Amino acid sequence: MVEDLTLALDRQVANIRAALLGTGTQERELVGAVPAAPEKIANALAQLKQLLEANDADAPDAYTKLAVLLRGAPESSRLEALGAAVNSFDFDLALKEVEEIARVHGMKEGRGK
Repeated sequence: MVEDLTLALDRQVANIRAALLGTGTQERELVGAVPAAPEKIANALAQLKQLLEANDADAPDAYTKLAVLLRGAPESSRLEALGAAVNSFDFDLALKEVEEIARVHGMKEGRGK
């Protein structure tokens, strides 16, 4: 009985880790996609920045939405670094990454151009 519970918990932990690390089906579908309109990206960056500044636990969800919008964008390593920081709740580092992504997209303070 304990072994069955341990196996079930191990599967759940693996599923959670896969989701947090962006190894799910949705992220694999992003390969080769085209980034969204700049206004949508600016709004998503602003929302994520606001959540990070507030140390809000909803930041990982906002990151996921941003990642979908930035699919196919050239700064994928920056986006991966942002995801790692957000998912480990290192919001100070995540804020720096948000600012850099905004700069790369020609946006100021996570808002439009």
